[in-house]
Amino acid sequence: MATAPERRRRGLAAKLVTAALAHGGRSGAKKAWSQVVADNVPAKALYSRFGFKPLYSYHYFWMRPLV
Repeated sequence: MATAPERRRRGLAAKLVTAALAHGGRSGAKKAWSQVVADNVPAKALYSRFGFKPLYSYHYFWMRPLV
């Protein structure tokens, strides 16, 4: 999931996470995971507010887009 730069800081990602977790719960899910690029501080803060905690790190060998 990504939020367009001009749409950030409006609570849209939080609404999407809330809806996804609610849907999962209604569907019987007992756990949820997220993957966040290590330097994406805003996303890490968002998921932290929902109780997500780092469990382990992945090492990807790809270049991030410049935009």
